[in-house]
Amino acid sequence: MAVRTNLMLPPELVAEVDRIAGPRNRSRYVAEAVQARLRRDHLKEVWDRSFGILKAEDHPEWATSEMVVEWVRALRAEETDPGPDPIPVMGQGEAGGIPGDRRADPR
Repeated sequence: MAVRTNLMLPPELVAEVDRIAGPRNRSRYVAEAVQARLRRDHLKEVWDRSFGILKAEDHPEWATSEMVVEWVRALRAEETDPGPDPIPVMGQGEAGGIPGDRRADPR
């Protein structure tokens, strides 16, 4: 539920909002603008709190931009675990489609 509030805005700003959003969409337009600004301000707060959390002495591999590129390339070149083998589909592979199933092929 929306809350009615009273804001004091310069007349030129209200005229421009009305021109862009239309006078019947003023509240929605202002609410979206405030939401966008809040998202930006929250991101800045997170950035400010986390700034300096990584210490250069803890990551000598990031000493130069060339070393960072080398480090990233090495990470990308590593083999990763593809996960478990896929589950066989019925009717494919061994008789009955189930590994170890010794029944006659139903086909």
